[in-house]
Amino acid sequence: SQEEMQTWINKINCVAAVFSAPPFPAAIGSQKKFSRPLLPATTTKLSQDEQLKSHEAKLKQISTELAEHRSYPPDKKLKGKEVDDYKLKDHYLEFE
Repeated sequence: SQEEMQTWINKINCVAAVFSAPPFPAAIGSQKKFSRPLLPATTTKLSQDEQLKSHEAKLKQISTELAEHRSYPPDKKLKGKEVDDYKLKDHYLEFE
């Protein structure tokens, strides 16, 4: 029905808007462990043009961060936590 279609469209637009909202900064702790940013739980307040500019800026920032991250790989002698953190951050940045 028309009403059901509109409900679906509204839900899809809501989810798309949530994913378009900028993430919250990662939690800060005393450890040097990498933490992923927190995803927003509300829709974005930006217009479509502002969302596009925000995404472009985020892409540029993530690309720079990934290049910088990969320019300082962990020492090959290291094992365990440091290497795992490096891989986790690398995977996150590559995915983003």
